[in-house]
Parts: sequence; C-alpha cells; structure tokens
Amino acid sequence: VSFARGPGNPKDWVGLYQPQHTPGPDGSTKWLYVSGSSTAGEGLTDGAITFAGGLSAGSYVARFFENDGYSELVEAVAFTVVDPPGVSTNKAKYAPSESITVNFSKGPGNPKDWIGLYRPDMTPGPDGSLKWAYVSGTQTAGEGLTDGSVTLDGLVAGDYVARFFENDGYTQLAETSFKVVDSSVLPDGVFFAEDFDGLALDPFVSDSESGGDGTDWTATGPEGWVMALGADHGPTTDGDDVVEFDGWTFLDPVSWNATAGQDRAQFTKGTGVVAVGDSDEYDDKADAKFNSSLSTPEIDISGAAAGSLILTYDSSWRQEPQQGKVTVAFDGGAAVTLLELTPDTPTGYNDTVSLSLNNPAGASTAVVTWDHQGHNNWWWAIDNIMVTGESGSSGVDGLSSLVTGLSTQALESLVAHYDGKNGVKTDGASVVSWTPIDANGDSLDGMIVRSTQRGAGAAELITYDGSGKLTFDDTDVGADGRYLEGALSNAESKELT
Repeated sequence: VSFARGPGNPKDWVGLYQPQHTPGPDGSTKWLYVSGSSTAGEGLTDGAITFAGGLSAGSYVARFFENDGYSELVEAVAFTVVDPPGVSTNKAKYAPSESITVNFSKGPGNPKDWIGLYRPDMTPGPDGSLKWAYVSGTQTAGEGLTDGSVTLDGLVAGDYVARFFENDGYTQLAETSFKVVDSSVLPDGVFFAEDFDGLALDPFVSDSESGGDGTDWTATGPEGWVMALGADHGPTTDGDDVVEFDGWTFLDPVSWNATAGQDRAQFTKGTGVVAVGDSDEYDDKADAKFNSSLSTPEIDISGAAAGSLILTYDSSWRQEPQQGKVTVAFDGGAAVTLLELTPDTPTGYNDTVSLSLNNPAGASTAVVTWDHQGHNNWWWAIDNIMVTGESGSSGVDGLSSLVTGLSTQALESLVAHYDGKNGVKTDGASVVSWTPIDANGDSLDGMIVRSTQRGAGAAELITYDGSGKLTFDDTDVGADGRYLEGALSNAESKELT
C-alpha cells in the first residue's frame, strides 16, 4: 500500500479493513505503522508498506490514519482479493497406464483454455505436451468452464507436471506435480512399501471441516489394508461424529493442516497422502472416543533371512493422554508388540521410526498394525512405510531332508530346484511367480520364474492350490496362453538329474 503527503508522525499507520467494518469499534484485518512494522520507527510522509501473508478472497479497503488514532487522512481505497487459478490431480501417484484426472478452478472461462501433461524437463511451446485436452474434456473446443475436471489417458512410469493454460496459448495459469509409479516392482531388499499417494481423495463433507482444495480425504485405504474400530469407538452422547476422522483415515496433509492447524504442519515428512488417527478432530461435533487400528495386507516375507526385517515409517505424534501401539503378527499368529506409546511419550511431530520385526525362521507372511486410542487427545499420523531386509533362508527343508541318501556330489552339483510347496507367489489362485530353493532350503531369487502372457492369455491359466502342483489349464489347443519363463540350473550332476 503506497501513501503520500502524510504528516510524518512515526505512529501514522495504514489499516486494511473489510468494507462493513468501522475503524475503532472494529479492529483492522491487518495494520502497520508507516515504517512498515508494528513497532513505531521513522516518521515518513511518503512510502509504501507490504503486508506479508496476503488476505483471503473478498472485498477490502485500505485506510491511512494519523498518529495512532482513527483520524483518516484520505478517503479509503477499495480493492478486491480473488483466488488465483488452480490445478490439481485427484491422486498424487498413479499406476502405469492408469487414467489421470486433472481438476481446474478459477480459470478465465474461455472455451480454449486447456490442460497439458508434461515431464518436468519439457518446455511448453517448443516441446509438445504428452497428453492434452480443452477444459470441456476433449480436443475440440466446447463450453468455456472456469471450474471442472478433465480425464486424460495414462502414462509410463516417471515424474510429470499438469499445467493449466489460457485460450489455446502457453500463458500458464497454474501447475501441479504428480508421479506414475509401478508399485509392483520393488527394489532389492524391499519386501513392502506404501506411501498412500495412490489414493484418490474427495472434498471435506462435514461442516466442522474447512480450508480444503477438493482433494482432501478418503476413508478408503490401499488394497488389502484393514481399518478396524474398537467397541468403545464413537460418540458418547447424541450427535454426529466427524466422518473425515472416524477411525484411521487418509488425508492430504495440506488439507489436514488447513482444517485443523495446531502444529500439524510440522509433519513435513508426510507428503501427498498420509494416514491419520486424530481424536482431537473426531471430537469436534460431538463428544466422541477414538479407538481404531490400521493394518497392512499380508506381506510376503518368505524370501527374507530370519531376523533381518526392519519396519521403517515416518510418524507425527503429539503428546497428551492418548495411547498407541505398533504390532506384528506372523503367519496369522498372535500379535507381538514392537512399540508402545503412552501419555508420557514425548511429542514427535516429524520423526522417522525404525523397528526390528525379529521375523522368525520359516515365517511366510507378516501383518503390521498401528493401534490408537484417544478422547479429544491430539493425533497420530504415519506415512512412507517400508519393510526391508536381507534375502536368505526361508527356513524350509532343503533337498537333503526331502530326499534321503543323496551323496555329497549330488548336493553340491544341484544349484536349484522347486520343491512344490514353497516360493509360489499368487494373486488369488493365479500364479505370479515361483522361486526355486537350493539344496539347503535357501531361496534363489535370481532364478525366479514368472507367469508370462502369450497373446491374450488369461492370468488364471496357471493356478496353484497349495497342494504342491501347478495346474496349466488351456484346453483349447489353438488358444493363446501363458507360460512360466525363468531359469533352473544343475551344475554337473552325475547322480542326480
């Protein structure tokens, strides 16, 4: 705000007001002395003041006052703050070839305003977009829309930017980043990874929640994850609970902080989408107790060396009389407590937690659970979950115990075999892959065979029922099918073939 020809008092000041407010009876929305701070400095007759942090959308007036009072020196100047154009994807992370939905808002409303998808290293104009559509959703200009969404064909794995452009040109109105990730392929030594960024988020719906951008929350977790509620979870009296926080739910951390604040923004390691158990927000409409757990799917650890697995996750916990617990259960057995949080556990807004799973020899699966109880007692949030470890013996019997009387030469010459019971990875009953073991029962991940499509072969053409036999069921001789492709090696067998 610029001012001129003032009296030059150190405490002359400028205030920003909404038009309906009266200076004096009503406080200013923002104010500063002519020196540019809220502490009187040099007395200036002319100058300019910058108000940090901006204002929310709406109508305002700027007023110039004399010497710490309410005597206006000049007629108020009206101005308007508008929300800028915006663009967002409905998910932070997509699978390869998955359709990508891009939301746009506060645009100019031209029929030829358009959305383009680019790699970060591409320059719009010199470089053509990878995918694009007008705001009407097609490549033929239709209705001019200020707000809406377009759905574009999927992309290969990589980092991308969605850009919102004006009127068939390259004047950029807004941009947002997203990723395409093949989550089915894990790096060596990683047995499980989940960052929740592949979840599609919806707008807040409760009147107690505000400040979101329309991609705010969902109660639906990743495939296979289980959210459970304790018997005493829920409102203690008549009234509605806050559905966005009814048990463990999944939120954009920016929206979570916008609606709840109070240092939730300090969880900077949580990005994209985070899992949240927030008894403080859950209690905002009616008195309510929070008692909920969140569990991973069964994690295949059959190829992990005993005692090698480490659970790592990012965590935000604010101390108050609330409880939390991290547990693991192997092969459907009893849960073992890895970590317990109590009312005395200090606040950790932005921690990375590493816990040894102590996986026993022979364990095939693990389920990790985060269990949380509170009653208007702040929050626990988690993100970026990984289970890592060393590949090694699965604890199964080796060939020497399956076939008695083998000579030392036979055992040493055998590099790999399939024992018909271990190492089969399935999706339902359909075989995904089969990992051989050596004579000592150790998994040989380098010799894995995979179910491979031929033509239009269906996944269920190779199945496994746990009996020790694979079933190939392609009864039409001329049909497309599936086959297992990989390697099985026998070094130099004289007694064993």
